Amino acid sequence: MRLFVAALLPPRVVEDLEEFLEPRRSAAGAPHWSAPSQWHLTLSFMGSAPERRLDGLLERLAERSARWTPLSLQVRGGGAFPHVGSAKVLYAGVHASPLAPPSAASASPDPTRSLEVARPTVPDRTDSPGHGERANGSTPLASLSRSVRHACSAAGAEPDGARFRPHVTLGRFRPPVEATRWVRLLDTYVGPSFPLTDIVLIESHLGQGAGGHPRHDIVETFPLGTST
Repeated sequence: MRLFVAALLPPRVVEDLEEFLEPRRSAAGAPHWSAPSQWHLTLSFMGSAPERRLDGLLERLAERSARWTPLSLQVRGGGAFPHVGSAKVLYAGVHASPLAPPSAASASPDPTRSLEVARPTVPDRTDSPGHGERANGSTPLASLSRSVRHACSAAGAEPDGARFRPHVTLGRFRPPVEATRWVRLLDTYVGPSFPLTDIVLIESHLGQGAGGHPRHDIVETFPLGTST
């Protein structure tokens, strides 16, 4: 089974990013855009998980997610993989912070957007840790990903060895290109903040979706912070 654990973007967040990208979708040199309906933040990817391990995986993920409190996420900025000089993937960055209690959130004049958080100015963030991630990976999202990967490994569904970089894949360049202008464009984007209250296990079926995209089927949803 081709599986991954992810955080999904709420419709309003997808719509906001879609509106930002819409005028650029047909620009010369644009990437092959991914389907907005499939935008997500991957926490752990398992390219070939044995089906017999699924029940154990569901149990482990439920246990781990119950220990986590919800987070506040925001899509902003962007970059390119493997590096901006020969980019194959264009992505938007994802940042996390502890979710404010309702009383604190209500004090904000507009809780749907978090514009007061200044984005770091980094000319080329493609080979450095992902947005909002320190070199030692000690951020809420990095810790959540690490916990999820441990759960997958313990269940016998070994995750890939890729370094975690919190991002949403927007498109792919074929062939690779120099992508500075696209990264600079994404540097101007600041999306609405949203609460991450659950994570999902998804099965991916390559080439079975619309337009040759993968088909993504949600296997299970795991609420965060349900342990007492």
